[in-house]
Amino acid sequence: YRFASQINPEQMYAIAAQLYGEMLEAGFTQVCEFHYLHHQPNGLPYDNPAEMSQAIIRAAEDAGIGLTLLPVLYQTGGFDGRDLNDSQKRFAHSTEKFLTLISDLQKQESHLLKIGVALHSLRAVPEHTLTELLPILAEKKIPIHIHIAEQVSEVNECLEIRGARPVQWLLDNAEVNENWCLVHATHIDNKETK
Repeated sequence: YRFASQINPEQMYAIAAQLYGEMLEAGFTQVCEFHYLHHQPNGLPYDNPAEMSQAIIRAAEDAGIGLTLLPVLYQTGGFDGRDLNDSQKRFAHSTEKFLTLISDLQKQESHLLKIGVALHSLRAVPEHTLTELLPILAEKKIPIHIHIAEQVSEVNECLEIRGARPVQWLLDNAEVNENWCLVHATHIDNKETK
Protein backbone atom coordinates (compact mmCIF):
# COMPACT_ATOMS: atom_id res chain seq x y z
CA TYR A 1 0.00 0.00 0.00
CA ARG A 2 2.81 2.41 0.85
CA PHE A 3 4.40 1.96 -2.59
CA ALA A 4 1.07 2.09 -4.43
CA SER A 5 0.06 5.28 -2.64
CA GLN A 6 2.96 7.16 -4.26
CA ILE A 7 2.70 6.14 -7.93
CA ASN A 8 1.67 8.84 -10.40
CA PRO A 9 0.63 8.33 -14.05
CA GLU A 10 4.15 8.89 -15.43
CA GLN A 11 5.59 6.34 -13.01
CA MET A 12 2.76 3.93 -13.81
CA TYR A 13 3.66 4.22 -17.49
CA ALA A 14 7.38 3.62 -16.80
CA ILE A 15 6.76 0.60 -14.56
CA ALA A 16 4.28 -0.97 -16.98
CA ALA A 17 6.43 -0.28 -20.07
CA GLN A 18 9.45 -1.95 -18.47
CA LEU A 19 7.39 -4.91 -17.29
CA TYR A 20 5.72 -5.39 -20.67
CA GLY A 21 9.07 -5.18 -22.47
CA GLU A 22 10.49 -7.85 -20.16
CA MET A 23 7.41 -10.01 -20.70
CA LEU A 24 7.84 -9.82 -24.48
CA GLU A 25 11.52 -10.76 -24.14
CA ALA A 26 10.43 -13.80 -22.10
CA GLY A 27 7.97 -14.87 -24.82
CA PHE A 28 4.66 -13.50 -23.52
CA THR A 29 2.52 -11.73 -26.11
CA GLN A 30 -0.57 -10.92 -24.00
CA VAL A 31 -1.14 -9.60 -20.49
CA CYS A 32 -4.22 -9.11 -18.30
CA GLU A 33 -3.76 -6.11 -16.01
CA PHE A 34 -5.78 -6.25 -12.78
CA HIS A 35 -5.78 -2.44 -12.47
CA TYR A 36 -6.38 -0.91 -9.02
CA LEU A 37 -4.86 2.56 -9.04
CA HIS A 38 -7.56 4.79 -10.45
CA HIS A 39 -7.25 8.03 -8.50
CA GLN A 40 -4.72 10.45 -7.06
CA PRO A 41 -2.90 9.51 -3.85
CA ASN A 42 -5.46 11.52 -1.83
CA GLY A 43 -8.30 9.46 -3.36
CA LEU A 44 -9.65 12.27 -5.56
CA PRO A 45 -10.16 11.54 -9.26
CA TYR A 46 -7.77 12.95 -11.83
CA ASP A 47 -9.22 15.57 -14.22
CA ASN A 48 -9.34 12.69 -16.69
CA PRO A 49 -10.81 9.81 -14.64
CA ALA A 50 -9.07 7.33 -16.96
CA GLU A 51 -5.60 8.90 -16.48
CA MET A 52 -4.04 5.87 -14.81
CA SER A 53 -5.72 3.44 -17.22
CA GLN A 54 -4.40 5.48 -20.14
CA ALA A 55 -0.85 5.23 -18.75
CA ILE A 56 -1.11 1.43 -18.81
CA ILE A 57 -2.66 1.42 -22.28
CA ARG A 58 0.14 3.66 -23.63
CA ALA A 59 2.77 1.40 -22.07
CA ALA A 60 1.26 -1.70 -23.69
CA GLU A 61 0.98 0.04 -27.06
CA ASP A 62 4.57 1.29 -26.92
CA ALA A 63 5.86 -2.14 -25.88
CA GLY A 64 3.73 -3.89 -28.51
CA ILE A 65 2.05 -6.37 -26.17
CA GLY A 66 -1.61 -7.33 -26.25
CA LEU A 67 -3.46 -6.00 -23.21
CA THR A 68 -6.70 -6.94 -21.52
CA LEU A 69 -7.20 -4.08 -19.09
CA LEU A 70 -9.28 -5.06 -16.09
CA PRO A 71 -10.19 -1.96 -14.07
CA VAL A 72 -10.93 -3.03 -10.51
CA LEU A 73 -14.19 -2.25 -8.73
CA TYR A 74 -13.46 -1.83 -5.03
CA GLN A 75 -16.16 -0.33 -2.79
CA THR A 76 -16.01 -1.77 0.74
CA GLY A 77 -13.39 -2.98 3.19
CA GLY A 78 -15.16 -6.21 4.09
CA PHE A 79 -18.30 -8.33 3.89
CA ASP A 80 -19.81 -6.19 6.64
CA GLY A 81 -19.72 -3.12 4.34
CA ARG A 82 -17.13 -1.20 6.35
CA ASP A 83 -15.57 1.85 4.72
CA LEU A 84 -12.29 1.61 2.85
CA ASN A 85 -9.25 2.66 4.82
CA ASP A 86 -7.15 5.61 3.67
CA SER A 87 -4.69 3.43 1.75
CA GLN A 88 -7.54 1.89 -0.28
CA LYS A 89 -9.22 5.14 -1.37
CA ARG A 90 -7.24 5.28 -4.63
CA PHE A 91 -9.09 2.11 -5.64
CA ALA A 92 -12.66 3.27 -4.91
CA HIS A 93 -15.39 3.81 -7.48
CA SER A 94 -19.13 4.28 -7.36
CA THR A 95 -20.94 1.81 -9.60
CA GLU A 96 -21.98 4.61 -11.95
CA LYS A 97 -18.47 6.04 -12.33
CA PHE A 98 -17.03 2.56 -12.77
CA LEU A 99 -19.46 1.79 -15.60
CA THR A 100 -18.64 5.12 -17.22
CA LEU A 101 -14.93 4.31 -17.04
CA ILE A 102 -15.51 0.91 -18.64
CA SER A 103 -17.67 2.38 -21.43
CA ASP A 104 -15.14 5.14 -22.15
CA LEU A 105 -12.25 2.67 -22.28
CA GLN A 106 -14.17 0.27 -24.54
CA LYS A 107 -14.19 2.98 -27.23
CA GLN A 108 -10.42 2.40 -27.59
CA GLU A 109 -10.59 -1.37 -28.06
CA SER A 110 -8.51 -2.79 -30.89
CA HIS A 111 -6.91 -6.09 -31.88
CA LEU A 112 -4.28 -5.47 -29.15
CA LEU A 113 -6.55 -3.89 -26.51
CA LYS A 114 -9.53 -5.49 -24.81
CA ILE A 115 -11.41 -4.07 -21.84
CA GLY A 116 -12.83 -6.28 -19.13
CA VAL A 117 -13.60 -5.77 -15.45
CA ALA A 118 -12.21 -6.99 -12.17
CA LEU A 119 -14.71 -7.22 -9.37
CA HIS A 120 -12.06 -7.14 -6.68
CA SER A 121 -13.74 -9.70 -4.43
CA LEU A 122 -17.06 -10.46 -2.79
CA ARG A 123 -15.84 -8.62 0.30
CA ALA A 124 -14.99 -5.46 -1.70
CA VAL A 125 -18.09 -5.43 -3.93
CA PRO A 126 -21.34 -5.42 -1.93
CA GLU A 127 -24.21 -7.72 -2.78
CA HIS A 128 -26.47 -4.84 -3.90
CA THR A 129 -23.78 -3.65 -6.32
CA LEU A 130 -23.42 -7.13 -7.80
CA THR A 131 -27.20 -7.33 -8.25
CA GLU A 132 -27.09 -4.07 -10.22
CA LEU A 133 -23.90 -4.74 -12.12
CA LEU A 134 -24.03 -8.38 -13.18
CA PRO A 135 -26.87 -8.05 -15.73
CA ILE A 136 -25.05 -5.10 -17.35
CA LEU A 137 -21.77 -7.03 -17.53
CA ALA A 138 -23.53 -10.13 -18.89
CA GLU A 139 -25.02 -8.03 -21.67
CA LYS A 140 -21.57 -6.63 -22.54
CA LYS A 141 -20.08 -10.18 -22.69
CA ILE A 142 -16.71 -8.97 -21.45
CA PRO A 143 -14.07 -10.71 -19.33
CA ILE A 144 -14.85 -10.65 -15.60
CA HIS A 145 -12.12 -11.46 -13.09
CA ILE A 146 -12.70 -11.76 -9.35
CA HIS A 147 -10.48 -12.63 -6.39
CA ILE A 148 -12.34 -15.33 -4.49
CA ALA A 149 -11.62 -17.71 -1.61
CA GLU A 150 -8.04 -16.47 -1.41
CA GLN A 151 -7.83 -16.63 2.40
CA VAL A 152 -9.44 -18.79 5.07
CA SER A 153 -10.59 -15.62 6.85
CA GLU A 154 -12.41 -14.53 3.68
CA VAL A 155 -14.20 -17.88 3.47
CA ASN A 156 -15.19 -17.71 7.15
CA GLU A 157 -16.45 -14.13 6.88
CA CYS A 158 -18.50 -14.98 3.78
CA LEU A 159 -20.02 -17.97 5.58
CA GLU A 160 -20.88 -15.79 8.58
CA ILE A 161 -22.38 -12.86 6.66
CA ARG A 162 -23.69 -14.37 3.40
CA GLY A 163 -24.39 -17.89 4.63
CA ALA A 164 -22.26 -19.63 1.99
CA ARG A 165 -18.66 -20.14 0.98
CA PRO A 166 -17.50 -17.48 -1.54
CA VAL A 167 -17.38 -19.68 -4.67
CA GLN A 168 -20.67 -21.35 -3.78
CA TRP A 169 -22.29 -17.97 -3.12
CA LEU A 170 -21.06 -16.68 -6.48
CA LEU A 171 -22.27 -19.77 -8.35
CA ASP A 172 -25.68 -19.45 -6.66
CA ASN A 173 -26.01 -15.71 -7.40
CA ALA A 174 -24.29 -15.06 -10.72
CA GLU A 175 -24.29 -16.56 -14.17
CA VAL A 176 -20.67 -17.70 -14.07
CA ASN A 177 -19.67 -18.73 -17.58
CA GLU A 178 -16.74 -18.66 -20.01
CA ASN A 179 -16.36 -14.88 -19.49
CA TRP A 180 -15.39 -15.37 -15.84
CA CYS A 181 -11.98 -16.02 -14.29
CA LEU A 182 -11.98 -16.90 -10.58
CA VAL A 183 -8.59 -15.64 -9.42
CA HIS A 184 -6.91 -17.57 -6.57
CA ALA A 185 -9.92 -19.76 -5.62
CA THR A 186 -7.48 -21.33 -3.20
CA HIS A 187 -9.73 -22.36 -0.33
CA ILE A 188 -12.57 -24.21 -2.05
CA ASP A 189 -14.19 -27.47 -1.12
CA ASN A 190 -14.91 -30.50 -3.33
CA LYS A 191 -18.45 -29.34 -4.11
CA GLU A 192 -17.26 -25.92 -5.27
CA THR A 193 -14.50 -27.51 -7.33
CA LYS A 194 -16.99 -29.83 -9.04
